[in-house]
Formats: sequence, structure tokens, C-alpha cells
Amino acid sequence: MVAALRQTAESLTADTQHFAAWYLLISHGAIKLVLVARGPARSVVGLPGLHRRDDRIILYQDYRLSFEISLALIAITVLDLVVLARACHEYGVVRRERKRSLDANQ
Repeated sequence: MVAALRQTAESLTADTQHFAAWYLLISHGAIKLVLVARGPARSVVGLPGLHRRDDRIILYQDYRLSFEISLALIAITVLDLVVLARACHEYGVVRRERKRSLDANQ
């Protein structure tokens, strides 16, 4: 598997390698790190912001895929869609719990 990854990486143009490194490290990785650090776990306020930013990241990835199909970018996009789906599910759970808590206090 390592040999196949190395062969694939070596077959990419320098521009593609540069874009992939920039995108994965700075754009995608740093943005995700900030979003996770900023949005406290189970926060009703933080989750919608995470959704909006994830939507934008996924749309940008789709835009890039419209120019050149890349298995790595497809894999990252699928992973981001899974993370977004889990975040949406968590948001619904947190909202229901908060509503139950408010109803119980009244």
C-alpha cells in the first residue's frame, strides 16, 4: 500500500502536489482544528457555525473536483460529509435535550 501511495504521489505534477499539501495542511487541517477548538462540545451556539463552515469547505472541494477528479479529494469530501452528518445529528440531540430541560424547569 505504501508503494502504491508513493507511486501515485510521484505521478502528480508539482502544482498538484503543492496544492494538495497547502490544502490539507493549512486550509483543511487548520480550519478544522480551529472549528473544533472554538466550538465547545455539545454547544448549541457552536454547532451551526461548524455546519456553515463545513458546508463551505465541501462546496469548495466540489468546485475543485469539477476541474480535476482526485481520489484523495473525493475521500476527504466523503469524510467531511460524514463529519457534517454526525455534527447535524449531535445538534439535534443537544437541541432536544435543551428543550426537555427547559420544559422540565417550567
